Amino acid sequence: MEVGEGPDGALSRGAPAIDEPVHMSYPHVLEHDGEIYCVPECAERREVALYRMDTDTKRWIRAGMLLEDIAAVDATVRQLPSKVSLLRH
Repeated sequence: MEVGEGPDGALSRGAPAIDEPVHMSYPHVLEHDGEIYCVPECAERREVALYRMDTDTKRWIRAGMLLEDIAAVDATVRQLPSKVSLLRH
């Protein structure tokens, strides 16, 4: 997955944001307790992984696995006031 930002703040093609040896897409980004997280689609790996933004290095760090042994396509995190839900196809 790649992201880039030009001097005017517009997004452009840039460097890999999360550099993994599998196809990743549909990055669902969310904020929780002051941290920024990303849940990209990586059904090929048969897992739903969670990445946390390291604000010092501006890099995504793998924080853990939410689900394993499942080819979840386009997993979507839904934040409610009292809980967080994960929807998947």
